[in-house]
Amino acid sequence: MAIQVINSTVTTQDGFEVKNPWVFVDQHMIGSTFASLRYYKSKQDYLDGNRQLNMAKLPASVVMDLTNSQFWGESLAEDFHNKCIEQIEKITGTGTCVIDKTEF
Repeated sequence: MAIQVINSTVTTQDGFEVKNPWVFVDQHMIGSTFASLRYYKSKQDYLDGNRQLNMAKLPASVVMDLTNSQFWGESLAEDFHNKCIEQIEKITGTGTCVIDKTEF
């Protein structure tokens, strides 16, 4: 799954403005539990294999302090994404991210 940033323009480290970037979420659960975030101009850029954006102001990873019930529950992927959204929205503003549950 991924995250779609909406109604927000962010600036890359190279100084380019990107409206509504798309974020691929890699979930890691070996040793420690965290998510790596990769930012793209759009979902299509990701699908086309284009380079990810250099987004120094947005989090590149998010540590997951999951409870036992979250880990073994039925919404682990959604919990991962919501924790990532919480961190991204500290910069982009409340209500600017949604989970992209479409296939890709």
